[in-house]
Amino acid sequence: MIVPLTEGWRFHLGEISGGFSGTADELGWEQVSIPHTWSNAEAVPGKGFYSGDSWYSKHFIAQATWLNQRVFLRFEAVSLIGEVFLNGKRLGEHHGGFAAFTYEITDALNFGGDNRLVVRVNNKRRPDVSPLGGDFTMYGGIYRPVSLLITGPVDITPLDYSSPGVFLKQTAVSADRATIEATTEVNNARGSSTAVSVRLTLLDSKGHRVQVHTSAAVVSSRETRPIITNFTMIRPHLWNGVVNPYLYRVQVDLLEHGRVVDTVTQPLGLRSFRVDPARGFILNGVASQIHGVCLHQEFDSQGWAATPADEAEDIRIMREMGVTGVRLVHYQHSQSFLDSADREGLLVWAELAQIDHVNATPEYHENIRQQLVELIRQNYNHPSIFVWSLYNELNSPTKALSTPLIEELVQLAHQEDPTR
Repeated sequence: MIVPLTEGWRFHLGEISGGFSGTADELGWEQVSIPHTWSNAEAVPGKGFYSGDSWYSKHFIAQATWLNQRVFLRFEAVSLIGEVFLNGKRLGEHHGGFAAFTYEITDALNFGGDNRLVVRVNNKRRPDVSPLGGDFTMYGGIYRPVSLLITGPVDITPLDYSSPGVFLKQTAVSADRATIEATTEVNNARGSSTAVSVRLTLLDSKGHRVQVHTSAAVVSSRETRPIITNFTMIRPHLWNGVVNPYLYRVQVDLLEHGRVVDTVTQPLGLRSFRVDPARGFILNGVASQIHGVCLHQEFDSQGWAATPADEAEDIRIMREMGVTGVRLVHYQHSQSFLDSADREGLLVWAELAQIDHVNATPEYHENIRQQLVELIRQNYNHPSIFVWSLYNELNSPTKALSTPLIEELVQLAHQEDPTR
């Protein structure tokens, strides 16, 4: 079950005197809804903008029916640093303004009563957090959705870098045959091992069942176990860009003792692609010109606090222009935009938030590796994405530092996803 946390937030611009104790007075804090940014009016040429700490707070009831369940708190993005507290307990701190992050909050909840969620957000650049350059990181805030996820003790884990926990690897695709390796990451929070099965149902674009496959496994206590299901499709309907962006869906049901305890549904657009030195970009065996633009996630008067309707209007304008592909600069964009790109058939260049400069410190290296893994795992199943871009405009003063780092990131990217 997903519970959106959209309304009822309060916001304070600036630091809290004396720091946060878990009981800070919210009197006078502004009422806001999520998504929200505090820089939407200031981040324009010729105007300054606030860079530093600000605070968000929300009260919510943890339903008594959630007792004996697991509850997770998921942020799709916070810019640039998000430190999260629940009922005075510090859950953690996420570095990077463009990827989702998730905490399990089961043990920190007051079931049946009020719970106070507090988030300290900082949009000031730091030497250990990428990007170190660019002119686009002025926006601060919780600018993408926040939600609670409620699962049973055994689930398809949401804690693998906030990925969907299901990875659909297209090992070979042609007009005659497609082979897919589906990996489902199952976590068991029980005190003893349990027998589970993963039921994978392939649905066509109209929701009709095409195939069903089941794999069984025993998952040990406190273990996360990948369960792999391989299947083949004969004469599949291919995802063919804007000409015919045909989408299947894969519904993954997790069963324990024959009962469905968790479900995740992911898109499946079957396609092959490569780049040929003589013929250019080849999609499903056909040379295809890509007519494209670079796109930021910024909107007039809203900054980064965009809605799916805003993004749909961007796509409508691009399609009117004849755009068939888009480079999503210079960072990970929203799930709602990528969902739309899948449906519309746009070819997507997805980019890591690394621009102008790098640092040689272990902290910076750890952070950029984290952001790359988040980018790939959270967006692995989007058929629209055909390339992971690792940097932009790294300048000469840091070339000696950047070259070995980029080589390392290339290896990591191919380890995470050998298909792109």
